[in-house]
Amino acid sequence: MPVPPPSSPPLSHLSTSDLRHRLAPITLAPGTAASVFTNWATTFRSQTEATFRPTEVEQVRWVVELARREARELRAAGAGHSPSDIVCTGGYVVDLRGVDRVLDIDAATETFHAEGGILLRNLHPILQEADLALSSLGSISDQTLAGAISTSTHGSGVTFGSLSTYVTFLDLILPLPDAPVVRVSREQDLDLFMSALCGLGTVGVIVGVGMRAEKAFRLEEECFSMTFETFQRYWREVAESAEHVRCWWFPQIGRVKVSRLNRTTKPITPPPNPLKSWLIDRFISHHVHAVALFLSRYFPSILPYHAHVMWNLVNQPGPLRWKELFGRVEWPTIKAVEGVRQVRESGEKTPLFERKKPLSGLATPPADMITPPRSPLALSPVISSSSSRSLSPLSRDSSFTSPSSLDSMADSFHSNLALPAAELGDELETNRSIPWPILEDEPTYCVDTSIGIFNYDCGLYVCFLTFPVLPLSLTVPLPSPQYTYESSIPYAQTGSALSALEAWHTRELHNSQGYQLKAHFPIEIRWTEEDDVWLSPTYGIRGTYLGAIQYRPFNLPVPYRSCFSTFASILAAFSGRPHWAKTHTLTPSVLARTYPRFGDFLAVRERVDPHRILVNGYVRRHLLGLGATGETLEKEREDAGWETRSREWKARKLVPGPEVQAAA
Repeated sequence: MPVPPPSSPPLSHLSTSDLRHRLAPITLAPGTAASVFTNWATTFRSQTEATFRPTEVEQVRWVVELARREARELRAAGAGHSPSDIVCTGGYVVDLRGVDRVLDIDAATETFHAEGGILLRNLHPILQEADLALSSLGSISDQTLAGAISTSTHGSGVTFGSLSTYVTFLDLILPLPDAPVVRVSREQDLDLFMSALCGLGTVGVIVGVGMRAEKAFRLEEECFSMTFETFQRYWREVAESAEHVRCWWFPQIGRVKVSRLNRTTKPITPPPNPLKSWLIDRFISHHVHAVALFLSRYFPSILPYHAHVMWNLVNQPGPLRWKELFGRVEWPTIKAVEGVRQVRESGEKTPLFERKKPLSGLATPPADMITPPRSPLALSPVISSSSSRSLSPLSRDSSFTSPSSLDSMADSFHSNLALPAAELGDELETNRSIPWPILEDEPTYCVDTSIGIFNYDCGLYVCFLTFPVLPLSLTVPLPSPQYTYESSIPYAQTGSALSALEAWHTRELHNSQGYQLKAHFPIEIRWTEEDDVWLSPTYGIRGTYLGAIQYRPFNLPVPYRSCFSTFASILAAFSGRPHWAKTHTLTPSVLARTYPRFGDFLAVRERVDPHRILVNGYVRRHLLGLGATGETLEKEREDAGWETRSREWKARKLVPGPEVQAAA
């Protein structure tokens, strides 16, 4: 039986001064460095009027009640991993990381109940002790559980939903008189539950989470590479070839690294050679990479060559190929891009469908054929078990959208999402296999716990500068965060979006004025099953997440606005829905056309927070359409710029010209 929701006795007997007195031990002194909220990426910061660090749910209630009485803005904070200003406020911030207990684990039903402030990395070993694990994870586990749910954090897998889809109930503290604690689920206040599953911290403070897990499992990771031309043709086969698939595309050199993950009972493989691991994963991936990116701030034309070096030394699976490293680089060309498009339109057959047997002679043959992926009906509680079909998946037509059909798709994006229904059996009709002719090399294998495979070093998390000071050496850590942008597009539009992005990157690569795009690498590609969470980027539609990154070597700024603006505009032309944790420019009028339940979400938000306590600049800008002082944005200036760029891409019929850089 789950632990009952925390009690919420009336607070009316406490005066405002009583609340302040009780909160004094957990209040950070205003005006000090500790009271300044800074997100992990160090891209946004705000001086708060007060920051509270509670360790009990009752203390969180006091904070919410105090903010309501004093009409102060209040934002809940976790690890600060959202690289946007979603938490920033000049009012109150409540840091939930001290509210982090696991209250109940039921191994028989494979469920657990934890407080919202627990970090995912601290939750994993506790679940492991009960022989349980989360079914799908993203690249890192540094977020709080509540924060990951509030932004619909996701992993990858065409039959696996976001983290929010595994939630069975939530305990919320509402900014209403006496700060009541309410438990919501599919059986209790469904509208509030569906809002809070991706609520951006605006419909209550999450202090408790009930979730489904599964028996602890190991994953076998198979990594291989292919040319982008090949990946562009067979992205669907790749995406559906394993339980979890994630890809990294290096657009400067036209290569893609593919990681296929499947559950396994095989023994864990031994760790790599420590010296080799340090050389590749620390020295080259962090130090050399950071120095090269630093130099590219002044000499951007070195970026394509740096991508070639990093691909061959670090990212390409298999042994180091010296001939490729020092050989002639085959840069992507406009002709090749057009050739891929013509092949896709003509439906030309390729060796992928002709060869039936994998190459022989491999010590460990790959799992070309996998077991049928488990249905999202069984994996994701968000999908009703009484339904025999998916919510509204796209048809399984060719993923390529011709320029002539793009306009009709875009019109749907700018009005509403009326998607055809299909039987679940159609979506999971067959298993996909990847015969070997499309691979550039033999794959590499690794078996580890699910967390050990799901989570990985995303790049320049921390760089270390070592200064020799005889007889010792002094190592100084320097943070190297990132600018990131990610958007989910409809699954069936993946091929068309890849064509547009490749055309843009290739033209910039051959710009007569040099590589002015200054884009870093790689572009991450992941897939997530559809769900019915109101503000989830995959609401009602299976999605492909495409993410761009600009590292900040040694925490120094790099150009990113123009690159991200064009990247976002291209994906907007394919009904892109930005990741809520990332910085974006969508305003309420666009969101209302993008999310069918956006109006319902705002109605629920108004019901539980009528005095707009859980509101800050981010919420006003994106959800309410208000300026910093509450005025309506004049004709939604940001929206106008976004739609103008999106229309420009449609007019160009997915073939961007050199003038795009200036327009962005």
